[in-house]
Amino acid sequence: MSTFFLKVLPIGIATDEVESLLSFLFRLASANGVTLIQLVELARRARLHSATGEHCSKPQRAFDLRAQLSAVEALSGNKDLARLTYLPLSADNGAATGRSLRDIRAWCEQCFVEDHRVGRQPFDRLIWSARFMMRCPFHKVLLRTTCPICMDPQPVRGKRNVFSTHGVDRCVYCASSLVGPTRLLRPEFRPFFGEIEVQELVGAISTGDLTSTGARCLATFYQSLDGSSRLREEMESDLLPDVAHSCLPTIANVVATACKYQVSAVSLILTPELAAEQVNRFFFDSHFVPGRARIKSEALLLQSIRTTLEAGMHSPPEHPIPTLAQVGALFAMRNLNFVSSFPVLAEKYLERTRWQAARVLDCGLG
Repeated sequence: MSTFFLKVLPIGIATDEVESLLSFLFRLASANGVTLIQLVELARRARLHSATGEHCSKPQRAFDLRAQLSAVEALSGNKDLARLTYLPLSADNGAATGRSLRDIRAWCEQCFVEDHRVGRQPFDRLIWSARFMMRCPFHKVLLRTTCPICMDPQPVRGKRNVFSTHGVDRCVYCASSLVGPTRLLRPEFRPFFGEIEVQELVGAISTGDLTSTGARCLATFYQSLDGSSRLREEMESDLLPDVAHSCLPTIANVVATACKYQVSAVSLILTPELAAEQVNRFFFDSHFVPGRARIKSEALLLQSIRTTLEAGMHSPPEHPIPTLAQVGALFAMRNLNFVSSFPVLAEKYLERTRWQAARVLDCGLG
């Protein structure tokens, strides 16, 4: 089927700031003079027309997101729109988002301000829809969830339009700007639990590195771990009941497992055996597996971290340095207490990163 719509390209493809599918559909509908609901209805009819014209051996579900995406791609002339969704995180035989996505919209006010500053139409970022994202990973401010004027939360689904006809950055109820006074911004310089992992997953989806998820990827990871009785008890605990019972991997389970064992979230999905081997080699000492020694000692890791911190302290003021959380993630030691390991150095480094974050925030607000 050939397209009869004006072509609109998704924003942020191959970056962590990739546009959400709903935001893209809203811009596509606006460019072609129809509403978002009308666009979805056109895609639905096109899907039904295509299905009746082809012999299909398998019965189709009433709402098949992949088929709906194919219809929208045909209407808009775009490809790979799954990169605007969490669909690649769906397991082979069903959706695997679980309750990991928000029930109401969240957004970064500074991202909208930046969109206007560069002359770009404001758009909704995919990464904002994950429950783990409490702050903007780019501007280090807490995400907003209510209109600054009427204080109503913005819907993500339902009979009413998700976005205001005036734009993505406008309230769907009162049409006011969703950007409040800059003096009310709430900076947050420490990443929240799961933030780094979700950002990694969204980046892999956006670049096309992550296109599908195996239903047994987490089960394979756990089965590949070195097994002592204590570890098996931990695996079967109530912390990750879905993973322990080999159910479909949800976003929450992938994030929790990646944080628990300090491995890449993407590697858990794509190469679970290699992720388990990394845990076996570097993180299982005699506390978990008697008689097994670490190949890379903790002392060597701490020395490498100290060298990294000292290099950051000696870098020019205009040169950005990683935060302590990013340094911990770099060496796969996110639970490291920097203050107790490097009392003086950590305090000085933390002061430098705070100054750096305040400088970035001042530049963004200016």
